[in-house]
Amino acid sequence: MGSVITFDIGNTRTKFAVFGADGTILDAGADCKIVDVMNRFDGSKVIYSSVLAEIDAHLADKIDFSVSLCRDIEILVRNTETLGKDRLAAVMGARFLFGCKNCLVIDAGTCITYDYLLDNGDYLGGAISMGIGMRYKALNAFTSKLPSLNTDEALDNFDDVGKETEGAIHSGVANGFFDEVNARIDRFRAKYDHSIVIFTGGDAKFLAKHIKYEIFVEPLLVHYGLYHAIQTA
Repeated sequence: MGSVITFDIGNTRTKFAVFGADGTILDAGADCKIVDVMNRFDGSKVIYSSVLAEIDAHLADKIDFSVSLCRDIEILVRNTETLGKDRLAAVMGARFLFGCKNCLVIDAGTCITYDYLLDNGDYLGGAISMGIGMRYKALNAFTSKLPSLNTDEALDNFDDVGKETEGAIHSGVANGFFDEVNARIDRFRAKYDHSIVIFTGGDAKFLAKHIKYEIFVEPLLVHYGLYHAIQTA
């Protein structure tokens, strides 16, 4: 197989990766024009995953990632039609990169998702929660006086006790976010031996700095999953 372009089209950003014939990544980026990437790597196979209802016209005849392309995992969720393709692609990426291990895949983006893949290939499903940016925005949107903040304004100093409104918001949002993720990992590690935790998504590196466990961070996990899917199709 020649080169492969993978597109991960999310709620806020479009990301891409280009794989060479030997599986190495030739290029990757975000906030791209799909047609520009396709023109630069003309002749490549293209596979995409999108959470949006409408698809770019240039992808009309390209491979739309779906459940049918998942050859080496057993999907045990009740309704695959509502299963997010980005979540499924990330699980495929975990299987491709880490093989037969119990994997907790945490995608920290607009939403934060938790997906559970067992060493025998069973994909159990997972959980969806608000991402850290959404939590900050919600406090501002659904109250009359709380300001709009973000993690950059906290300078990574998230005290348990805020001395003013801004500090209290950072404590509640950021520390609540970290506590949620750590608790998920606690339960996963207690239940499954020989387990690993993989972070991906736009907030993965930021989140990883505040997690008490050793974890893997792979920003291109979804793309590896898409590449794996097209290889086994």
